[in-house]
Amino acid sequence: MTIQVGRVCHVPGLLCGNSSLSCPSTLSRNPRHRWLLPTSVRQSARELLLGINVEDAKLAEVTRIDLGQSLYIELSGNAYVNEFLIPNFYFHMVTAYDILRMAGVPIGKRDYMMHLVPLIRKE
Repeated sequence: MTIQVGRVCHVPGLLCGNSSLSCPSTLSRNPRHRWLLPTSVRQSARELLLGINVEDAKLAEVTRIDLGQSLYIELSGNAYVNEFLIPNFYFHMVTAYDILRMAGVPIGKRDYMMHLVPLIRKE
């Protein structure tokens, strides 16, 4: 579970070209509560996303992804984001969700859609 959450948190740094940006190490401090995503981690991820400022030139750069066994792929910045990072992000996020549900955590679609709460209106 820690790996899934860690990978999800690592994506914002990859999106802005800084692979050193990631979630704080608090994810692995308490093995009994690794599945919990502390508010500080959510806030850190939010701050990273809001701070991303990618130049158009960055999207033209080619990124090499080593697949192991001497295999690799090279993708333009645009393809790297759309064909690798975003699908990878959602894969790990959904896998973390599945593990949480299997463990009996009461999590659902509402938890993923909380960012829309400020937009709710009443007639």
